[in-house]
Amino acid sequence: MTSALARFTTAPWLRSLTELALVAFGTTLLATRHTYGRWGALLALLGIALALVDLRRHERWPFERADWLPALAVLLFPLYQSLSILAHGGPPHLFEWTWHLFYALPVAFVVRRLRPSPATFPAGLAVGAGAAFALALLQVVSQEMERARGYWHMVVFGNLALAIGLLPLLCLEARWFHERLQALAIVGALAGTMASLLSGSRGGWLALPFFWLIWYRSRRPRVGGPPPLDRRLLGLFIGCAVAMAVVFGPGVIKRVEQAGQDIVAYRSGQVVTSLGMRFEMWGAAIDMAREHPLTGVGPWRFGAELAERVEQGKLPRPLLEFEHAHNEFLNILATQGAPGLLALLFSYLGLALYFERQRRIKRNREAPLAAMGLALVVMFAVFGLSEVMFAHRVSYLLFAVLIGVCWGFQQGPSTTRLRYVHREKTVWMPRDLSRVP
Repeated sequence: MTSALARFTTAPWLRSLTELALVAFGTTLLATRHTYGRWGALLALLGIALALVDLRRHERWPFERADWLPALAVLLFPLYQSLSILAHGGPPHLFEWTWHLFYALPVAFVVRRLRPSPATFPAGLAVGAGAAFALALLQVVSQEMERARGYWHMVVFGNLALAIGLLPLLCLEARWFHERLQALAIVGALAGTMASLLSGSRGGWLALPFFWLIWYRSRRPRVGGPPPLDRRLLGLFIGCAVAMAVVFGPGVIKRVEQAGQDIVAYRSGQVVTSLGMRFEMWGAAIDMAREHPLTGVGPWRFGAELAERVEQGKLPRPLLEFEHAHNEFLNILATQGAPGLLALLFSYLGLALYFERQRRIKRNREAPLAAMGLALVVMFAVFGLSEVMFAHRVSYLLFAVLIGVCWGFQQGPSTTRLRYVHREKTVWMPRDLSRVP
């Protein structure tokens, strides 16, 4: 029995299946309605199966002392959210969405246990960004939609397309990211950006300065030096960026001007505009938080509370169609109280601190993936200023799987290791063999 389990955990096809799932998850994330969830579930099930096998064989799990911070950050928010749903008697489907965040743990386990190729995941995300752009273009040109929305809300689609398009750029200087993948990452970044522009989601564009700051700070030589960027790749990037500015520039300027007009109209008393209704919902969320500072009104009751205020004449009737505050932090504060907001902030800050530490380790070959994790956390926090990202299943899964993958590839500065399999025994060896006495 023990030998059969050993053969299962060291089988080459298991690593290949993990790499396939990583690529397929990123590729189908925004281009399909349900398929991406099956690949995410497969990664989680593989991690759970391997953890159970290790327990059966009395093997030590591949986690280090430094992993307590991301583990706590990943667990705290969904645990508190589950307790809040249970306390308020929420519907069962809310538990399903919340528990998707737990995927990060088994996904990190399977990545650290099997060590798949680190290039597979950013490559899958870049292809997924291209698929998202194709879908957005189809909806705007063929289906004559004013704004592309994919299979979800247009703001969520635009924000996630921007994220999965830009994140692979952080791997451009990694030794394991060869030239063809560099070209794919650049094309994916342009495609994701164009999908975001076609969605017209202005709030997501606020994350661009933060992303480029992380990208700039992450541009430093790694072990052995990075592969040089081909001039043709840079020319492709600049040429496509100029063409994109010419084609989409007028639309971007129009959306920015519309935001300014909405603010002027709101100051003059006209609240039935895109930004005006957001301001009203933010004010209503603050009022709910004042009335229920510790427990909130309930994770699913924001729309009902908003409707009561509309019936009382405190808010305009167009707000009846909204179910959340269009601001992650205010929505959590209103529906789950101050403890829920603190749990969310701790999750963001804990993950950001962990990935920043890993990004600074000079001998960490997977430091670009730590930069990806840091950028994802920062971008989600910025996205949350204008949209409730965790009100959508796709956001839960994307955040959990990406965090799990980026976390799984990281290991501590003094315990950075490679795993070699010899017969039925797993032998851990230092990555820097020259320092072995």
